[in-house]
Amino acid sequence: MNVSKNINLTAILAALLCAIMWGSNFVTVKLALVQLTPLFLTSIRLMFVSCFLIWFIKVPSRAALINLLWISITFYTINFGLVNLGIMHTDAGLASIIIQLEVPLATILGAIFLKEHISLRQAIGLIIAFVGVILVAYTPTISGHLTSILLLLGGAVAYGVSILQVKQAREVGALTLVVYCSLFGGLQLLLLSFLLEHNQWHSLLQMNFTTEFSLITYIFMGTSAFLIWTRLIHIHYLNQIMPFSLLVPVFAMVFGRIFLNEMITSQIILGAVITILGITLVTVSKQS
Repeated sequence: MNVSKNINLTAILAALLCAIMWGSNFVTVKLALVQLTPLFLTSIRLMFVSCFLIWFIKVPSRAALINLLWISITFYTINFGLVNLGIMHTDAGLASIIIQLEVPLATILGAIFLKEHISLRQAIGLIIAFVGVILVAYTPTISGHLTSILLLLGGAVAYGVSILQVKQAREVGALTLVVYCSLFGGLQLLLLSFLLEHNQWHSLLQMNFTTEFSLITYIFMGTSAFLIWTRLIHIHYLNQIMPFSLLVPVFAMVFGRIFLNEMITSQIILGAVITILGITLVTVSKQS
């Protein structure tokens, strides 16, 4: 596939739309978790994605399926499970900032286990990003929820580990990886939900309009954003598209303020700016 050297207005608007949808997902998750349990909610989304898209791809080989099973444990079961558990007791906007540490943590793990080089610019970016998150973590609205912070950080670490696994599974296409990892991860989370959570089906049947709308939006936004984003990174250079992902916490904070009346203080804004600056240095350096 030919890669476009110039990004047009349509691609810019599509990338912005992805950032908006991913940012809004933090709010829809918070609203859905009022009635639904976190593991059960995540399993519903993953199962829907896999059942909808699995008809459009070929069945991988047995060896590839085994690799996908292992990837699904970290990429979806641990990552998504911990993140949704963490979002329950903290603000959507703040959670989106902490989750941004996925990129720096993946970079560090790549250096440790894959011997990838970390440039001076990346190292400075890593330090800046962690300082920004620490600043956010000490805001009054989240500092009392250490467990939530640790859950979100655990999800970010799981994401970093999954990136290492994905790099070792180059024979599998991106769509195949997502669909089958969603299927395996959805089944794993469904099992964990029935072992660790209660009243899942009762909550599902008793959903009010807000929860129903949030669940549908959560599934639709996440799936649509992934399909659009995948298309964009196939026809454009990464350094043209990836910077738009840095807008996700911005939109998450704005939507959190509008729909959940979440507090946005000067400390939160400063921490978010510092974090995004650090991640920008890491991302731009990696793309170069």
